[in-house]
Amino acid sequence: MSILVQLRQSLYLRQVATLLSGSALAQLISLLAAPLLTRLYSPEAFGALALFVALVATLAPGIGGRYEVAVVVASERERRNFFFIALWLTAALCLLFLLVLAAGFAPLSAWLSAGTLGGWLWLAPLALFVTGASTTLRSWANAVKDYRRLSYSAVVQTTSVSVLALALGAAGHTGDGLLLANVTGLVLTCAYLTYVFRDLARDGDWRWDRHKWALALRHKDYPLFNATANILNGVMTGLPVFFLAHHFSEAVVGYYALLMRVGVVPLSFIAEAVSRVNLKKIAELLQAGQDPMPYLRRITLLLLAVAAAPSVLLMLLAPQLFAWVFGVSWGQAGVLLVILMPALAVQFVVSTLSMSFVAAGHLRLQAAWQVLSLLTTLAVFAWAGRSGDINRFFWAYMIKDVVLYVLYYTMLVYALRHPARIHEKG
Repeated sequence: MSILVQLRQSLYLRQVATLLSGSALAQLISLLAAPLLTRLYSPEAFGALALFVALVATLAPGIGGRYEVAVVVASERERRNFFFIALWLTAALCLLFLLVLAAGFAPLSAWLSAGTLGGWLWLAPLALFVTGASTTLRSWANAVKDYRRLSYSAVVQTTSVSVLALALGAAGHTGDGLLLANVTGLVLTCAYLTYVFRDLARDGDWRWDRHKWALALRHKDYPLFNATANILNGVMTGLPVFFLAHHFSEAVVGYYALLMRVGVVPLSFIAEAVSRVNLKKIAELLQAGQDPMPYLRRITLLLLAVAAAPSVLLMLLAPQLFAWVFGVSWGQAGVLLVILMPALAVQFVVSTLSMSFVAAGHLRLQAAWQVLSLLTTLAVFAWAGRSGDINRFFWAYMIKDVVLYVLYYTMLVYALRHPARIHEKG
């Protein structure tokens, strides 16, 4: 049988291809809109958006207690219960976030260096809720292998954000247009997914009851360890923005936002698609009692090969590309990307596979790495930020991430070689 025929017959590759098609289109739309947006909005406007997104992204990875992950790996009998547990917890924690804002808006805004956001900070709980709800709905789509709608949701979000941002910028709303477009895009994406899976609300048992409470307690490792680990990961994602906002100008935060968008986008659409299918694949291999290591080696080499080309290209040409594509005022973002690109490539490979910790049942091991990574990141950023030298900050950032993610991969290999018994058959 030829390789081409094997590829066509591979269910795994067809699932990845379905997700990749939507993600690729979504990221293409984002990339095509970027040169227009950088000419409509200033680096300071991008900096304000980066700060808002960082605040939401810090909490979003754990807002549902990671019970949405259980939706994918649990037995069909309990799938719906985990789905509604995740939604209930998302709503409760977002309400708590709103109350915290109401009780201490001014000190919280000052602590986050979020003065430039002004009243937009009040919309963070809404953005957090629709993000968490959309994540749970995407997990349901993954569980039932509805990869087509997963693919469509990425296109809906990117298209709505890009079109709205361009329209608002052209209309003269260059101060808050990016923020309004991004919040609206999140709401529209959640509305689309809610409509697509509307039968869940009709047929599913959405009311909180004793069984859901008992199920949530029985699987408390999800919120205690996996959610904690992912919130720490979210904190680490936001830390560069918070430290840059504290030690450097808003324009520098804007440069960082753009370089991450360009440096991560060529790889992120692949990472998201492979990560979702990888979780299901690893879970199925472990449930069947098969050795996941041959699969891990193959997928690691594939991801390394995928990361190599865009990484080398951007390291060679980023400053010139940024100045030409996005405008001369954005050339510095390309200079900073050259420094950071090796870390982004390593992070792409390892983070794409990180959900394997969940499938292997080693949530505590993952959480331990997250704590170590957080403490290391805080120490490195505090030292580099005080220097006032932006290049030193980014060199320290790059070296730290490469070392930490190599360690993360080593721990992942250990987890898959020594899986815990976590899968229930129903």
